[in-house]
Amino acid sequence: MIDKGYDSEWVAKLKSNNDIVSVISKYVPLNKRGKQFWGNCPFHHEKTPSFAVSDYDQFYHCFGCGVGGDVIKFVEEIEAVDFMDAVKILAKNANMQLPEFKGDPELAKLKKQKEEIYVACKAAADYYQSNLHTEKGTNVLNYLKKRSITDSAIEKFKLGVSLGWNELPNYLTNKGFSLKVLKDAGIIAVNEQGNHYDALAERLIFPIVNSYGDVTGFTGRTLEANPKFAKYKNTSQTLIFDKSKTLYGINLVKLAGQKKHINEIIVVEGQMDVIGLHQAGFDTTVAASGTAFTVFHAKEIKRFTNSVIVCFDGDSAGQKATLRSLDILTNEGLNVKVISLPDGVDPDEYVLKFGVEGFQKLIEEALPLNDFKIKTLANSYNLNDNSQKSKFVNEALEIIRGLPTATEREIYLNMVKNISSISMDILRREINVQNIDKDNQSESTLETYENAYVKACKYVLSSLLHKHSYAYIPENSEFYFLNNNYTAILKYINECKINNKQPIISTLYDMFNVDESQDIKDIIDFNFNLEENSENAKKYYDDSVLSIINANINSRFSTLKQSYDCETDLDKRKEISQEIYKLMQLQKKKVK
Repeated sequence: MIDKGYDSEWVAKLKSNNDIVSVISKYVPLNKRGKQFWGNCPFHHEKTPSFAVSDYDQFYHCFGCGVGGDVIKFVEEIEAVDFMDAVKILAKNANMQLPEFKGDPELAKLKKQKEEIYVACKAAADYYQSNLHTEKGTNVLNYLKKRSITDSAIEKFKLGVSLGWNELPNYLTNKGFSLKVLKDAGIIAVNEQGNHYDALAERLIFPIVNSYGDVTGFTGRTLEANPKFAKYKNTSQTLIFDKSKTLYGINLVKLAGQKKHINEIIVVEGQMDVIGLHQAGFDTTVAASGTAFTVFHAKEIKRFTNSVIVCFDGDSAGQKATLRSLDILTNEGLNVKVISLPDGVDPDEYVLKFGVEGFQKLIEEALPLNDFKIKTLANSYNLNDNSQKSKFVNEALEIIRGLPTATEREIYLNMVKNISSISMDILRREINVQNIDKDNQSESTLETYENAYVKACKYVLSSLLHKHSYAYIPENSEFYFLNNNYTAILKYINECKINNKQPIISTLYDMFNVDESQDIKDIIDFNFNLEENSENAKKYYDDSVLSIINANINSRFSTLKQSYDCETDLDKRKEISQEIYKLMQLQKKKVK
């Protein structure tokens, strides 16, 4: 069993007191069909349920995106928390007292440090927010009113203000927070003289909240132009805050998703844009906090939807750089469309001027990413100049070469033809015939070859774990499964058989660190593509067992043959030959 810091018997009791169907039903509507419960996967967008939950195995698996695990793993994923926090949530749900953590002392220390930072950030957010309604905060409150930010939006986003350089450090230290914790949280900084000060002093404050509802950091905005200070400033990176992994407003998207289906997430550039669009009813809007898109942003978005609408400010200078980062979203399987606003207009200004209907029309007219890329390229060149037209065509063809299908490439070649007035024949020749025809290549050249022995082992073990009717434990099986992980799984299955119990898939999450073992994941999530009770399935299983035995015997035979050839001692050669004979007899034996 893997050590996660808690007694294994207590963890087993925790899981038995948190029936997986009951827990998941709080997040996903489930309907029983056959032996399992089914629903739409909460980790990717789908219309047809492919998310299965087994009350017997206490295990979930999505046949669409491949996620799966036990009840602790589900809470980790759905709440975006680590193992220890997931355990805490489930313990509270089951009215169980958390035992003493007995895992890695460094991990316990790190966990405590994180918890102290969370508490400090919450206290700072509350203090900033209370400042907004004081006499000194009036000018900031007036600024928000001038920007048409309502009282309900101020409360919803917990907006606040820093009134000076020393007020926050003094307030929090008087509340019992140590300077070390406040520095670790990025709330205070130290100047050259060694004095502590508010890291976001004299700014409008936007608390940044994760999807679990915790304040992790802040963005501060100056209200008056000052060459000595950046207009926007984020909390420095801490144990709980990393702007490359942060989406402002994601906590509200999660709340929206609990009430309705999320069709798309709108991504804008700034916090004020997020607030303005939420006020207008576009409550699945987020911002990337002044940084380029990352894989972490893409994965966070994909937890709620497969569709993204990116809304640029009307500033063509920044669009090219942002466009490059959008490929990260498409590489993660997200469907990306783009809205481009008029020059000098922000999304919150646009919705105030043209209303909900005006912005909704922009959403409906949003361009697919590649359309937008090519049209943006065209707008950046003078196409009446042949030299610039040539540059546009070359860059556009680079975009088109990266498209996955010949149909898509043909569509965008036609777009470039219409924009540039260059004939399709020339464009097709330029695009490179090899790229156009790549869809006709044999798929086998693109597939990764998997060793037949490994695949057979995975199939046999998975069939046994999933309790398929045709599955049986091969005779002398401990002799054939050489991989230590496979042997451990087989030992568990054998123990279940001896004790007249059925194997439970979720037990593998106690035995292994599944996230770090693709082998174990493959066994849990094995794609059978065969009807359970069909003759093909039974034959494939028998063939897999035979394949395992033959591969093992052939390997041992080869080793013994080499030993025989190198051995000079006649008695030892005789012993080896007897071993070879036994192997040959074993190979002739009936498989089952």
